[in-house]
Amino acid sequence: MPDTSLNKKITKGIIWKGLERVGTRGVTFLLAIILARLLEPGLFGIISMLLVFTEIAGVFVDSGFPLALVQKKNIDQLDCSTVFFANTAIAICTYLILFFCAKWVAVFYNDSGYITYLRVMALSIPFNSLIMVHDALLVRQLKFRLIFHGRLLGNIISGIIGCGMAVWGFGVWALIGQYVICSFIYTCCLIIWSGWKPSWEFSFRRLSGLFQYGWKIAVSFLLDAVYKDAYTLVIGKIYSKETLAFYKRGHSFPHLGISTISNTISSVFLPAFSSIQDSEKDIRQLAKQGIQTSMFFVTPLLVFLLVFADPIVRVLLTEKWIPCTVFLQCSCLIYILQPMNDINRQVILARGYSGRILCLEIILKVQLAIIILVTFRYGVMAMVWGLVVQAPIVFLETAWLNGKLAQYQWWKQLWDIFPLLCCNVIIAGGTYLIGLIIPYNILKLLIGGLIFSLSYLFITYYFDIMPLKVKHAILSRFKFT
Repeated sequence: MPDTSLNKKITKGIIWKGLERVGTRGVTFLLAIILARLLEPGLFGIISMLLVFTEIAGVFVDSGFPLALVQKKNIDQLDCSTVFFANTAIAICTYLILFFCAKWVAVFYNDSGYITYLRVMALSIPFNSLIMVHDALLVRQLKFRLIFHGRLLGNIISGIIGCGMAVWGFGVWALIGQYVICSFIYTCCLIIWSGWKPSWEFSFRRLSGLFQYGWKIAVSFLLDAVYKDAYTLVIGKIYSKETLAFYKRGHSFPHLGISTISNTISSVFLPAFSSIQDSEKDIRQLAKQGIQTSMFFVTPLLVFLLVFADPIVRVLLTEKWIPCTVFLQCSCLIYILQPMNDINRQVILARGYSGRILCLEIILKVQLAIIILVTFRYGVMAMVWGLVVQAPIVFLETAWLNGKLAQYQWWKQLWDIFPLLCCNVIIAGGTYLIGLIIPYNILKLLIGGLIFSLSYLFITYYFDIMPLKVKHAILSRFKFT
């Protein structure tokens, strides 16, 4: 079994990582709701198309080096300084490439305004490169408190500025300003607070060693970025900015839950898995714990969003965003198994098999290309349903790799969460029927949410479906006997 000190570090890491995700994502979500009510959907479509290029460029800058620092058993100042200068140099080159290629992006989207938009948004790339090592060191040490404070402060200040710019009529520049200012403030916070400073030393030998692990991660991350952004490119090019905005907004609701809960837990488990990477039995037990815990929190959230999608959109975003409802529901189905994929990937990375992740990403991207080629001619919904069909296939492929490494096969994983899935289906059916007789949308959300939450907690607790760590936390918090 993983030792007690490791379990304490994991618990503390999950708490602070959870606070970082909940706090920053919560603030971001609230500000996004405000901006969505102030601005027209088409403006969000513009930002979505620009983010394709900045996010892919960000993967080039990362190059897998920060994650290699987290995974490597022993690192020193020379390792960190080498990665710092490498990331900074790559970031500067990447920004210059985007700066001069911005006109081609404008030609692609047939809008000259994209030149200036992209050049300003791309400023976030060199900002982010300056703190990649700082962030990796804090993650390695499971010290997420400073990350939480930095992200929260950046989101709050940039959000206030963005909302002010929207009110004053700056249009799309309100969204661009919010994005760049957030990156700048977070960079400043981590540089000041982390306590680490680079020294004037560099080693190509160390860089080469880290690159042996990191390049496979970088390529897999690049493929993943292309995977996520391929739909944005196709929808933005073939259809309209408004259609893209509806797709991205519907996608953002379940993605918020995934990034807040599942990514929080899985990111904490990577350094934990790495510390016991030589013990197959301990990794298997920890993987089971991670899957059950993340699915316990993610599944009810996605099921609730699926059932109450229409009133959620009407209350939070107003009637002009109604077309995004169906995208929201489909995204819930796409993400339902994502927590299990995340944990499986962390196990593979912790065991040092980054090459297998790369092979998996290549297979998944080939599948995605086939889906796009087959479905795009039939409309946006056909493309989205293609992703829904692919979701269980992705799980089977990812779990198969984990089954090879830790003997935790896909059917064992599904069996461990089967009672949880049944519980959610039963509660969802009951709350949906109750929602049909409630006339007002706000009451549907309040009453439905209360009934869903209380029923879920009672059933999972009473029938021992709730993970032990969660149950113990509740018992200790409320002093139950």
